Amino acid sequence: MTHVNIDRQPDAVKNFFATLALTAEGSLVEMNGRAVVHLTPAKPIVVEPDESEWTPQSNHRRCDLVDKKFAGGLTSVEEAELAQLTAGLRRFVDRVAPVPLDEVRKLHQQLLEKAAPADSRA
Repeated sequence: MTHVNIDRQPDAVKNFFATLALTAEGSLVEMNGRAVVHLTPAKPIVVEPDESEWTPQSNHRRCDLVDKKFAGGLTSVEEAELAQLTAGLRRFVDRVAPVPLDEVRKLHQQLLEKAAPADSRA
């Protein structure tokens, strides 16, 4: 595979690539009725849950992607990265500040019991 960096290309070239819809199947670029390029999305780097720590850099990147998502959209690669970062954030929160589900279940049961007499009067 040949790697091509377009960072130093004119803005028109960068804008062209940015506008291509990269679905899972990719995009086929044609010229004069002939296929010249088949673009497929880059595969995101998968980080195993136990191998990563949630860092300020991870949080900053996730926030940038969320902002970009609502400002105009993400590429399929960025969508995958955002999903991976969101999963990492959830694992981190579960590890450092787990939700006390037992207490929530008890409160729910108490509320159901209080609501039962009101339901029987209706």
